[in-house]
Amino acid sequence: SMTWLWAALALLFLLGAGFYSGTEMGLYSLNRLRLRLRVGRTGDRAARTLLNLSEHREQSALAVLLTQNVMNYLLTVATVSLIARSLGIGGDQADIYAAIILSPVTFVFGDVVPKNWFHSHANRLMYPAAPLVNACVQFFRYTGILWILESLTRLLAELTGQESSEAWRGARAEVIGLFRETAAYGTLTEEQSLMIERVMNLSNVRLGNIMIARAHVVSLPADADRQSFEQIVRRHNFSRLP
Repeated sequence: SMTWLWAALALLFLLGAGFYSGTEMGLYSLNRLRLRLRVGRTGDRAARTLLNLSEHREQSALAVLLTQNVMNYLLTVATVSLIARSLGIGGDQADIYAAIILSPVTFVFGDVVPKNWFHSHANRLMYPAAPLVNACVQFFRYTGILWILESLTRLLAELTGQESSEAWRGARAEVIGLFRETAAYGTLTEEQSLMIERVMNLSNVRLGNIMIARAHVVSLPADADRQSFEQIVRRHNFSRLP
């Protein structure tokens, strides 16, 4: 019957909304350095697709968000039709019931749960998801919708004086992301990962932020006794002693 058809469509669109919500998070959780290594070693087709999507991550994320919104709209239409047929009520009442039902359902099962799942298991889930994600990106790219939205985004960025480039594009950021990932899996400790990250960011640190000027250095004579040493140490709150 039509009731079962609308129920099946509502479930399908809910799964679709959750899938594209999760893959959006998965795109940002993937490490491009790891993808390059996989492509270079195995020539994996899914890895190559994901690498291409990551190289144009702004476009990919925009296309995924558009598809998710389409799924949410179709989910609303299917749910309203299902409620109207099941309860025999008018469209306005069905809209209210649908809003009450869908608000928590789409928030939990169409957003929070899939995002957390894809964030935690991006390297396992994104490879089989790559063809569907790529299909939606290609659709919006060849229809010109992505070009229009990107042009509007660049225009707004220029008018507001904001940078349109993304910090994640740098190779340094990719390496830091890989170290953070290994720390999350326990290969490196958090202390080791933090130490490496600080070394990677050392070129951005000013010398005055990490060293004490000679005029402010507290020194001790070579023949100072223990009592004098302890008094000077207690008097000054330095965290490091050479």
